[in-house]
Amino acid sequence: MYKIRNKKFALLLTIVFVLTIMMPLATPASAATTYDKLTTPTVVPASPAANAVLGTITIKIDTLGVGTHTALVSLPADFVAAAVPPVLAVAKATQVGGATTPAVTTAGFAANEFRIDVVQTVNPATDVLLTLTLPGVTVPSDAEGDIVATITGLGGQLTGGSVVVGKASSGAVTVSLVDTVTLTENGLAAPGLQITLSENAASAVKKVAGSVKFTLPKGYTWDTAGATAVRVNDGTNLLTVAPVWTLAGTGTRTLSVDRGADVIGKSIFRLGVGIAVDETEAKLGDVSVTVSGSSSVSPSSLTIGSYKEYGVTVAAKSVEEVIAGRYAQEIGKIEMKEAITDSLYYGRAITLELPAGCKWANIPAPKIEGGIAAIAIGAANVVGTDGRKIKFSPADAAGGKGTITFEDLEIDVAADFSGDIKVKIDGTAGAVGEVLVAKAVAPIKATAEKPTVKIGVQGQEAGTITLVEGAAETFKRGKDLVLTAPLNVHWTSDPTVTVTEGDLEFDLKAVQRNGRVLTIPVKADSVVASTVTISNIKFTIDRTVPEGPVKIAIAGNALDEVNDILLVPAELAARAVNFYPIVGVTQIFPKNDVVAAVVNATVGTPAPGDSMMAASFVIGAKTYTLNGVEATMDVVPYVKDGRTYLPVRYVGYALGVAPENILWDGKTATLVKGDKVVQVSVGSKAMIVNGATINLDVAPELKDGRTMLPFRWIAWAFGAAVDWDAATQTVTMNL
Repeated sequence: MYKIRNKKFALLLTIVFVLTIMMPLATPASAATTYDKLTTPTVVPASPAANAVLGTITIKIDTLGVGTHTALVSLPADFVAAAVPPVLAVAKATQVGGATTPAVTTAGFAANEFRIDVVQTVNPATDVLLTLTLPGVTVPSDAEGDIVATITGLGGQLTGGSVVVGKASSGAVTVSLVDTVTLTENGLAAPGLQITLSENAASAVKKVAGSVKFTLPKGYTWDTAGATAVRVNDGTNLLTVAPVWTLAGTGTRTLSVDRGADVIGKSIFRLGVGIAVDETEAKLGDVSVTVSGSSSVSPSSLTIGSYKEYGVTVAAKSVEEVIAGRYAQEIGKIEMKEAITDSLYYGRAITLELPAGCKWANIPAPKIEGGIAAIAIGAANVVGTDGRKIKFSPADAAGGKGTITFEDLEIDVAADFSGDIKVKIDGTAGAVGEVLVAKAVAPIKATAEKPTVKIGVQGQEAGTITLVEGAAETFKRGKDLVLTAPLNVHWTSDPTVTVTEGDLEFDLKAVQRNGRVLTIPVKADSVVASTVTISNIKFTIDRTVPEGPVKIAIAGNALDEVNDILLVPAELAARAVNFYPIVGVTQIFPKNDVVAAVVNATVGTPAPGDSMMAASFVIGAKTYTLNGVEATMDVVPYVKDGRTYLPVRYVGYALGVAPENILWDGKTATLVKGDKVVQVSVGSKAMIVNGATINLDVAPELKDGRTMLPFRWIAWAFGAAVDWDAATQTVTMNL
């Protein structure tokens, strides 16, 4: 019985042992193994031995069972690996229930394949990530496309698979610049031009003489004194560290980059070289080099910079609109820019000059870029006393070619200035030119009808004048619009002033008429740009007025701000810098006070029946001249209270009054000529002209039985001009 049982137990043990041998490692049913790579580098065929670096393989295992896990990793047969073995490492593993970190090794290393072993003891590990760094390889010259590592499972959980660990492709080198350069006749010292060579794979810059070549155009040669060739990856100077690189071709147009037989991976290289310039042959403008060599390089041409002469360009960066008769108006920016460094002659003067009719109001310190020291503008920079010109002297500073930009410039503009405002830039510093910075426009547009009028006739109707504001508030509230007629043309009566468009208001009750001058006060300025008509204009035109246009000057502080004696002193006193003397100044442009002018009549021929008259009388002499003919009076002229007195009859003769139209009733003298009747009475300062009374400053009188008249007043009534020569005591009349 016992033997039978013993036999049965022995058989059971045998079966268990056999089953144990036949059963696989204890691996969870859900365990999975995946292969991938960290990178897929590009490698160049025919690279030197053990130089090409392939990608790193990753092995991910969800749950790694206890036991030994083995696989064979194979590279393509013609890829020769370096003697340095691959490296298998544990990047991550989670230990469960006292599990240990997997032990990893590589073994059986051959020319292009090796075995990897992963051993897990005690308990399984989860979330396992292994990295496999492949050895450097020599890539066969005919290799092209994907480089595949094949994984063959030998046991355990390292199953079969494959990973693309690189790509075989012809090496490519991209050429670029750190920055373009500016060349002068002085050339450029090394390492001023920085050229970058970027490899797409190790050894893309071939390890041969003439690997990369750069050819300059005619007139330029390479200068390698002080040149550099740096591996950007680590800062190594390849011209001094063996195996050295060489830069051949100094003094010639072609620079040859000869690479030594170094063993380094994919890199970026930077060459620092110089250029010599032959100014007799080099052409101004862009300078491009031709790129060639035994390496595959692109682009084939590279613009490295430009060859420029020393010079300074001046330009206006904007053109503003300004209004005539306004102060402190902004004009466009002015820029002075060096073509290359040190184009300006530092320490020498630059002047900025405005045209006549404009003055500087404000010049802030200019904006400076590049190698020019800061510039301040003050009273010391003023040239002359007319406010048109300033000067300054730029100084050198570090920073390369420089630019001076004047911004926020302000000027005062005369009321009669119109058109382009150009600033003249001159001096000995090298900045010369003329720039358009603004256009001046009149504040109003004036038009008028032009009827024909005659001399020697009173109350003739002239054309209606129309004034159009350029913008709202052009006419200033509380100020005066002043219209002035030509010499010896007088406003006979108040015209009609009408605002036909807009909301401008005039104080019509305060209109003043004084001979040639008509003053119209502005009651309220406009919110909407307005149009004004001045109609029913009547003139008295003396015979001294020549034939031709009757031009009305339009002025007044309602339009002319720069000559407003109430505003100008405060404005000038508030300025930080005065560019012209301001002591006692109440008007900026006192001789330029006409904002606009308009012709509203044309003087034609004299009134019918009239002829030109000229006469002269000498005080104390009985002889006189009339139209060039000498005649004799029976009494002599005399001066009393500053007035010349002449006998009434000879006054009439001088004025061309017919004898029968010179009337005397014993007290009152009446002179009639054409449509004009003038009456004066002895002892009365009232003169009646066509029924209108004019007050005289002296009265006619009787002397030695003769009626003596104040000649200037009577002549004026008939439109004649009278002149007095004190040296010869002669009074002259022209009619």
